[in-house]
Amino acid sequence: MQKIIYKLIIMILLFVLSAGYFISNIKETSYSERTETTEMSAASFPTVYMLRGGKKINLLHGYGQEIDALGVRQEITPLENNKSIDFLINDYNNSIVRVEYEVKDKIDNIVIANGEMKTPEIDDEGKRKMSIRLDSELSKDTEFALKLRLVNEDGRKFIFFTTIKFTRGDKFADNYSFAEKFSNAALSKADEKAIKPYLETNASMDNMSYARVNIHSSYETVTWGKLVVERLTEPVVTVTENSENITGLVYKYIAKTAGEVPNYYSIKEYYRVNKVEKVTYLLAFERDVEEIYNPEKTSVARSQLKFGITASPDVDFKMDAKKEYIAFERERDLWYYETKNNKMKRVFSFFGDDFLDERTYYDNHAVKVLRMEDNGDLYFIVYGYMNRGVYEGRTGIVLYKYLRADDRIEEQAYIPVSLPAQFFEEGISDFSFVSTEQFFYFSLYDKIYSYSLIKRKLSVLAENISGGSYLALSENNHIVWQETTDATKVKKLIIMDLETRRRTEINASDKTVLRLLGKISGNFVYGVAYKKDIVNGKDGIINIPYKKLIISDVTGKTLKDYEKKKIYVTGIDIVNDTIELERVKKQGSKLVRIKTDHILNNIDKPNTEVMVVDRRTDKYLTEYYLTLPYGLKLEKIPKVSSSTLNTVITRDLTIRLGENGKESKEKYFANVAGEFSASSYKAADMIKVADEGMGYVLDIAGGLVWERGRVSASAKAEDVDVDYVYEEDDSVHSAIRLFLTAKGIYISTEDLNKKGTIMDILRSQSEISPINLTGVDFDNILYYIAKGSPVIAMKDGKTAVLLTAYTPQKIEVMNAKTGKKSQMERKEAEKMFKAAGNAYISALN
Repeated sequence: MQKIIYKLIIMILLFVLSAGYFISNIKETSYSERTETTEMSAASFPTVYMLRGGKKINLLHGYGQEIDALGVRQEITPLENNKSIDFLINDYNNSIVRVEYEVKDKIDNIVIANGEMKTPEIDDEGKRKMSIRLDSELSKDTEFALKLRLVNEDGRKFIFFTTIKFTRGDKFADNYSFAEKFSNAALSKADEKAIKPYLETNASMDNMSYARVNIHSSYETVTWGKLVVERLTEPVVTVTENSENITGLVYKYIAKTAGEVPNYYSIKEYYRVNKVEKVTYLLAFERDVEEIYNPEKTSVARSQLKFGITASPDVDFKMDAKKEYIAFERERDLWYYETKNNKMKRVFSFFGDDFLDERTYYDNHAVKVLRMEDNGDLYFIVYGYMNRGVYEGRTGIVLYKYLRADDRIEEQAYIPVSLPAQFFEEGISDFSFVSTEQFFYFSLYDKIYSYSLIKRKLSVLAENISGGSYLALSENNHIVWQETTDATKVKKLIIMDLETRRRTEINASDKTVLRLLGKISGNFVYGVAYKKDIVNGKDGIINIPYKKLIISDVTGKTLKDYEKKKIYVTGIDIVNDTIELERVKKQGSKLVRIKTDHILNNIDKPNTEVMVVDRRTDKYLTEYYLTLPYGLKLEKIPKVSSSTLNTVITRDLTIRLGENGKESKEKYFANVAGEFSASSYKAADMIKVADEGMGYVLDIAGGLVWERGRVSASAKAEDVDVDYVYEEDDSVHSAIRLFLTAKGIYISTEDLNKKGTIMDILRSQSEISPINLTGVDFDNILYYIAKGSPVIAMKDGKTAVLLTAYTPQKIEVMNAKTGKKSQMERKEAEKMFKAAGNAYISALN
């Protein structure tokens, strides 16, 4: 026994000695990150200018990764009459040796032309001029996707996209010349005849600001009044639309005022010009001006930072509790001000110092300030297309942290996004947040995500979140969402405190459902409806009359409610501090629309010590300034320090969304004055926006959904097969059958009789892309007939008909049960369908 004990002791000693030896001799492997810093790398990609009639249009910026060309439609490149595609390449020292091209039909997704070419020698201006001649038949006014791959001598590829369109005999050259002359005359003030006859000056514009002027502004405001403004950069001209007579053009350039310390402005001008025979009409003109922030323009006497001329005075800023640090964004630049030291720093910018590089002031990205720490550290995101730096030529979201003590920015996370920037910027702008516990929250692809910056772990908080089914309450660091997107089944609203991650629920009773309707002053508004009152239309549109309206705070506490006997709320519109209620009244079994009502918001709003104020002068009209917190007084202009450095990170910070990273629903985007201004899952909402702004609507794939002014005086849709009428079908099913025959589709009775709405049945046919147009004004429905597609319309809640043709006075209506056509006066038809709720369905192809 004693020998065994000795052996055990010896073995333990040997183990300890061996372990000590190995521990002392094995080198420790370190995984610490480098903290080397460097300036942001300069832009390196080549650029492509499209040409039309020798004029440079549509400056294309390259992508470093493949993106579906069908989804990219930021401009239209009108082809020459000989169907040639002409363009200029600016190598920017890339030594481009080969160009590969591909042209696709945007409707059928079929390649109609492809090939590759060697590049010619660089010309005297440092460009390579090239041309592609298309031999294929191109349907008039049909859009095609062009993809260019530029290959340099090292084999590196740069990818460019544009949408091309062939319209023989268009008035593009004349319309372009008109806009060019108008733009030059506005700056020179020397050619009154080039401007004054085309303005429609009226009282809708007060002419007290240069930030936003339009066709209704005065001649003096359009020509800059007492200001002398000159271009600093050559205008980048983008074509937003082009048809036989109408052209939409956007001019973007940097300008400055004359003076000892000039003001610099980022300017966008939009023109919609119509040439009919020898007469030119200016259908729309808008000019937006954003002053580029310059610390030298600080108002020392009033302790105010000057933002100057701006159409967006609501500043995105963050400040620490002690008011020592203020960060704010202006014109995609992030500025950081230290109040104690009176020191200003530009923390992030793609701009160059001299505005000479057209790649750096490309505006397809945004910057958002997320969080200021008490020690002055700052979280912010850059999202959209990356002009330069390590992610140049990619679209995505980059989360940065500015480390004040080290005066450097450090990347925290990178989210690659396969969508074009205009399709996801709105959602990120609406909701993104970093908590004190270092959770990064954001909304993308109809989901709410939470990402732990400490554990590097991604989680999905909520799925199928779309449109108004969630609200970000940034004032209180909360978010609220519905448990389901099915409006008829919402039994629960979930409120989440993004700091504590604590959730609060608001539950419906057994007989009711809930629905989020909007937000006001950091609180949210929701409706309560009885299940029995909900109307499910055959067109797939659900009408929910709300018996009660509730304004709630972020704890779920009711602050105010609205309820009237026999009166229901069908929708709300929130403007400033007033909620306008759309209402109906019960009369027998029907709901009849009645006068709107209003709720005035008298709930206390949080005070802020930093605010934006305006000042007016005869020379600059209205300018805006940011006031400093009370007690802080400037003695002199802030000292501007050198540029902030980037930290070189050696590990991969990419957040990979995997299967989550896909857009799953139909979504529509309205483009007004050359910019994507709104998005919605309801096509009717976006068509209304585009109609008011003389723009167009795209779907998530980049397909054209609707375009203002594209309706001829008379038109006829594709023929339907009237022999394909079954006596046993009701009008709705018969209308579906007949509609599909116009598309060459003959649906089986079994598929037709499957449960679902009209849209459900049409979606089951992969050959077409149906679109629910319920809510669209009658005149705008004619667009689809003019495109050759019949329109299914509901005469009432049960009876469906087909609209198949129109003239200036008449509309052709087909009885779906019999296949017989009749003519109705357009005004009479408009009145009838409006009374039925403007319920329409058609298809995009």
